[in-house]
Amino acid sequence: MSNIIYFFSRLFSSKSTNKIVTSKFQKNGVSLTCPKGWKVTDEENFDDEGFYITIEKNGFNSSGLITITWYYEIIELDQVMDVAMEELQKSFIHKNSNLKFGELIENKFNFINTSFVNFNMSTIGLKHQGEIHVFHKEGKTFCINKQEAIEDKGKNSEGFKIIENSFVVFK
Repeated sequence: MSNIIYFFSRLFSSKSTNKIVTSKFQKNGVSLTCPKGWKVTDEENFDDEGFYITIEKNGFNSSGLITITWYYEIIELDQVMDVAMEELQKSFIHKNSNLKFGELIENKFNFINTSFVNFNMSTIGLKHQGEIHVFHKEGKTFCINKQEAIEDKGKNSEGFKIIENSFVVFK
């Protein structure tokens, strides 16, 4: 449990490193396409126990953000979801945002069955929405957090679709 909390506390407190991105990301059993106009802004290996990547839409006023965290072991999905929600609530950006979570339901992320929660918030006067998917695949546990300003949904839609549709987990 302490490893999960450490991963999420690092995830939600990390600073962007603005790395130059090629169109393909492939590391530690995960492959995906980073669409044009988006970039990997952070990635970190957690002492060979897990890994995360953050991809953001380019531009000062852009709001598209997706983080993918995975652990190299099977962890109870309810536990991972609870920690993800708690860490969102504690993060500086979300602390005073009227963050509200929906009900836990079953969903899919690129044809992978997931446990799913959506959320809404308002930050700097802008309404935002997001979703959290948790699942197991190839002996790993995943948590995917996607969020955006509601006014940017049209601008972010294609990028999110490319990331999700290209997402592959392998051994």
